[in-house]
Amino acid sequence: MSKNEEDIIFKAIGNGPINVLLTKLGFESENVEILNTELFVVKLSARKADLIIKLDNMYLIIEFQSYYVGPYDDKRFSAYAHMFDLNKNDDLPVYLCVLSTAEGSKTKKYRINHKSVFTFSIVSLKENDENEIINNVNTKIESNQDLSVEELVDFALLPLITKEKNKENIFAIVKNGLFEYDFKDFETKDFIFGIVMLLSNKLLTDGDFKKQLENKLMGQLDCVSRYINEQVSMRVDEELKCIKERTDKVMEQVTRDVTEQVTRDVTERVTRDVTERVTRENSERIAINLLHDGGNVDYVAINTNLPVNRVIELKEKI
Repeated sequence: MSKNEEDIIFKAIGNGPINVLLTKLGFESENVEILNTELFVVKLSARKADLIIKLDNMYLIIEFQSYYVGPYDDKRFSAYAHMFDLNKNDDLPVYLCVLSTAEGSKTKKYRINHKSVFTFSIVSLKENDENEIINNVNTKIESNQDLSVEELVDFALLPLITKEKNKENIFAIVKNGLFEYDFKDFETKDFIFGIVMLLSNKLLTDGDFKKQLENKLMGQLDCVSRYINEQVSMRVDEELKCIKERTDKVMEQVTRDVTEQVTRDVTERVTRDVTERVTRENSERIAINLLHDGGNVDYVAINTNLPVNRVIELKEKI
C-alpha cells in the first residue's frame, strides 16, 4: 500500500466515531486525534503499529490481533511504545492496548530487564458471535432499518472476529453488506470503510482479491474524492501561477490573439501533465470517482490517462 493510500486510511478513520472503538477498549476522551504511524517504524522487518491515538491524558497505541499474543509480540509492542515515547514532544504517557479475538481480556507484563517492565492490556472480542452480527446486519439492511455506529463497527471488525483462516470470504460479506447499506452520514461511512481498509491491509495477503477489494473500498470513501480534488487543484494552481508569471513578461510584445493561444496551449499541456502525474498510481480509482461525479467517458480517459475502452468497462461496472 502506498503512502498516499495510508494517508487516506487515516483521513477516513477520522476523529468522529472513533469514540465507539475507544469505548470497546475501555477508554474515553473529550478530545481525540488520530496520528499517522508513518514515523513509527522500528526496523524493516517489523510491522508498523495499527493505530495511534492522542487522548486527553495519554497516547494510545491500538493493535488488532486474531492470534495469541506471544513472546515476539510482547517485544514488538514494547518496542512500539518505547520508540514512540522517544519521538514525541510532550510528557503524556504512552499506553498500548490489543483488541483480540483469540484470548480473554487481561493485563500482560513483559519484563525487559530486572528494573523495567512493560505493561499493556488485551481486550477480548472472543465472545462475539460472528453469525449473530451478520444476521442482525442483514436483517436490518433488508428491512431498511438504521444500524447504530456500534453495530457497524462490530460488522467492520468481522474479519478480525471470525475464526476462519480464509479471510477472503468474510471480507466479501462485509464489503457486500456495507455497499448495500444506506449510510446517512459520510463521516460514519468513511470511518467504517477506513477500519475495513486497515484490516484488509493487515490480514490479507497481496493478490488480486486484496487489490480489487481495496479498490472498491477506496472508491466509496468520500475523503478520497476530496483528497484527489485538493491535490489536483493545488498542483494545477501552482502550474497556472507559473504560466501567468511567464506570460505577463511577454504580454507587451505579443498580440492578444497570440497570447491567448499560447496561454491556452501551455495551460492545457501543463494541466494534462499535472493530472497525469497526480493520478498515475491511482488512475482506476480516480476514474471511478470521476464517473460517479458525472464525468463523461472522454473526459475521464483524458484526465486519468486510461484507454477509452477501459473507462467504458469501469463505467459499466458502476
